[in-house]
Amino acid sequence: MTSLPPAADGENGTRVKAAALGSPRTDGGNVVARVALGLFGVLAIIGGAMLTAMVVNYFWGSGYVPELDEIGGWGTLAGAVALGIYVGGVVKAHSAYRVLGGILAGVVGFGVTSNIATLVSLTAGRGGPRGNLEDGSLGFIWMVAGVFFVWVALKARWPVSATRG
Repeated sequence: MTSLPPAADGENGTRVKAAALGSPRTDGGNVVARVALGLFGVLAIIGGAMLTAMVVNYFWGSGYVPELDEIGGWGTLAGAVALGIYVGGVVKAHSAYRVLGGILAGVVGFGVTSNIATLVSLTAGRGGPRGNLEDGSLGFIWMVAGVFFVWVALKARWPVSATRG
C-alpha cells in the first residue's frame, strides 16, 4: 500500500494531499484540461490523417473522396480547439485572461494554418488539384499539431498554475 505524502497548503488556505503518482497538481480542473486537450488532440490527428489520405488518394489513387474531406474538416476545427486549450493552460495569468488567450490562439492559429495551406497549394494547378492540396496540407499541419497536443496532455508539467489576480 502506497502512502500519500504529507498535506500541502492549497488555494485559500485549504490543505491538499499530493497524489501518490507524484504529480504536484491534483485538482480536478487540471485533469479535465488534460483529458480535453488529449481528446481534441486525438480528433485533430484523426481528421488530419483523413485529409492527408484524401490528398494522397486524389493525386495517386482513385480520385476525390468527399467523406474524407468532411470528416477531416471537423478534425482541423478540433485542432484549433486543442490549440486554444493548450495556450489557456500555458498562460500564467488570471483565469479570464487564460480563457481569452486560448480563444484568440485558436482563432488566430486556424487562420494562420489555413493561410500556410493556401500558400502550399499554389504549387498545384487551378481547380481540384489546388483545393485538394490545400485541404491535405491543412490536415497534415493539424495532424502533427495533434500529436504534439496528445504528448503535452500526457506530460506531468501541463497546465501551469494560474496566478492570482
